[in-house]
Amino acid sequence: MLPEPPFYKIVVKDRIHVIDDYHDRCPLLGLRKSLMRARVYCNRGAQMIMMHSLFETISISVIVVNSLFLAMDDPLRDPSETPAFMTVADDIFQFLYTIEMVVKIVSLGFVLNEGSYLRDAWNILDFVIIASGYMGMFLQGSGVNLSALRSFRVIRPLRTISSVAGLRVIVSSLINAIPLLRDSLLVLMFFFLVFAIAGCQLFTGALKNRCFNEETGVIDTSYTEFCGGGNSCRPGYYCAKSNENPANGATNFDNITFALLQVFQVVSMEGWTAIMVALMQSVGTWIVVYFYPIIFIGAFFLLNLTLAVIKAKFT
Repeated sequence: MLPEPPFYKIVVKDRIHVIDDYHDRCPLLGLRKSLMRARVYCNRGAQMIMMHSLFETISISVIVVNSLFLAMDDPLRDPSETPAFMTVADDIFQFLYTIEMVVKIVSLGFVLNEGSYLRDAWNILDFVIIASGYMGMFLQGSGVNLSALRSFRVIRPLRTISSVAGLRVIVSSLINAIPLLRDSLLVLMFFFLVFAIAGCQLFTGALKNRCFNEETGVIDTSYTEFCGGGNSCRPGYYCAKSNENPANGATNFDNITFALLQVFQVVSMEGWTAIMVALMQSVGTWIVVYFYPIIFIGAFFLLNLTLAVIKAKFT
C-alpha cells in the first residue's frame, strides 16, 4: 500500500502571533519585535477610533464650527489686525484636522499599501487643505503675502464632502455624468452661440440709446431710460447713442462675449425680463419673437434635458 500523504493543517494566525513566531539571526530581535507589536496595536487602535460613529460626528461638527468662524472673518481686514481669538481658533481647527488625518494615516497607511490614505481622491483633498494651512503658519513673518495663503482656508468646508457619505455620492454622480453630458452640453452651447450671433446682428449698440437735451446735451433720466424703438423722447430732447450700457456696461449685445452672457441669463430666467423690456424700448416690441425660442427651447427643453441626464446618472 502507498503511504498516506501527510496531513497539512492551515492555521490563520493573527499578526501578533506572526510576530511572536518570527525569528532571524539579525541583532536586536526582541526590540524589533516590540516595535512591530507597537505598530500593530497603534494600527488597531486607530482603526477602532476611525470606525466609531462618534469620529464622523465630531469631524462634521468641527467642519461646521470652522465654517461659522470663517463666515465671521472680515476679508478686507489686514492679516496683522486679526483678533487674537480668531488666530487661536484657526490653530485649534488646524490641530484637530491634523489629528483626524494622523488617525486615518495610522489606520490605513500613507501611500504604499493598497487602500492607503493617499490612494483615495477625497483624502488627497483633505491632505491638500491641511498642508495649505501649515504653509501659512510656517511662512508667517517671512515677508510672504499671507492674504493669498489665508484664502486657502475657504476650501476647508469642502471637507464636508469627504466626511458625509451622501455628499460623496452626489458629487461622484456629477463627476461620472460628465461624459453623458457631453452631447447635451454641445447642443446647449450651439444654441447659445446661434442666438448670441443673432443678438449681435440685431441689437448691437441698441441699449446705448438715450434721450439728450437739445441745448445742454444732458441725458434725460426722468422721462424714459431708453429710446429709439417703443419709446420716444419728450419735446426738447432727441434720441442718440451714449457711451455706456446699462448695468455698468454688463448688459449689451455689442460683442459675442456679452451676447453669450445675455443669452445665458435669459435661459436661467433670472432677471431676463429687464433685458427684454430694455430692448422693447430701444428697438421695438417685435423683439419678443427673439425671446420666445430662447425661453421655450433653451430654458424649458435643453436645460431640463441636461438636468435629466444628471438625474439618470444619480439614480
